[in-house]
Amino acid sequence: MWIALLDLVNAKADEEFWKLIENVGYELGVEMKLKGFGLDELLEHMRIKNLLNYSREGGIYILTLVSRSATNMVMRMLRGAFRAMQIEAEVIPGVRKVVIVDKKALKDKDVQKWIAEMGRTFEGSDWPMW
Repeated sequence: MWIALLDLVNAKADEEFWKLIENVGYELGVEMKLKGFGLDELLEHMRIKNLLNYSREGGIYILTLVSRSATNMVMRMLRGAFRAMQIEAEVIPGVRKVVIVDKKALKDKDVQKWIAEMGRTFEGSDWPMW
């Protein structure tokens, strides 16, 4: 049922709706920041809410989503939360997954160079948003 609802939302939602989702993420980020939480706690909160599962290795997080229809919603929520929490990260969408590269935790210049050469960051991504 949730996948069908997400499909419908993605098909019908306008930019005003997506701004609302981003604001929900911002409010969540403010709450997390006030509690002194970071990226790990934010993702754990989203995992408990059944929005995603994730794994972490160093400063790289792999988020596995409940469906590919959830990509746009999760990315918009993260955009707002990251803005509120002042998290510097690259967010790279995929099919049913999202890769987050935490710039503060990961100082590896080869990874940073790879990201820069990709030219596909969250803000200017031309990758499909489902």
